[in-house]
Amino acid sequence: MYKRALTLGLVILASRLALAEGDGEGCAEPPRVVSICVDRSGFHPRRVGLVIGRPVILRFAGDDTTRHLLVPGLGLDVLLKPGAPTEVPLTPDETGLFRSSPGVVPGVPDRRKQLIIDVDVEPIMGWAG
Repeated sequence: MYKRALTLGLVILASRLALAEGDGEGCAEPPRVVSICVDRSGFHPRRVGLVIGRPVILRFAGDDTTRHLLVPGLGLDVLLKPGAPTEVPLTPDETGLFRSSPGVVPGVPDRRKQLIIDVDVEPIMGWAG
């Protein structure tokens, strides 16, 4: 009787441990959403900080003009249409400072109006998003 109870206890413990470990699926943290407004004066916030390997959703909301956002280093090539926000999933795979191409804001080729995406190994205090 004692052996049977011990065996049953070990089987239950092993199954609970297996369930607790799982395969990691369904336990992932949801992607962080970073809201970015686009208007005639540029991007707000102008600089966004991301962490390498962590998925995010960039949510762009603009005024009444369609804009083309191009950030070659991150593979972003997106048409931002007025009205509903445009959501862009992104998981950065390298660190660095990535800038949008000049001229994203029509008639404003000023580099000060560019979106800057700073990808690092760890989050830095003060990052937007």
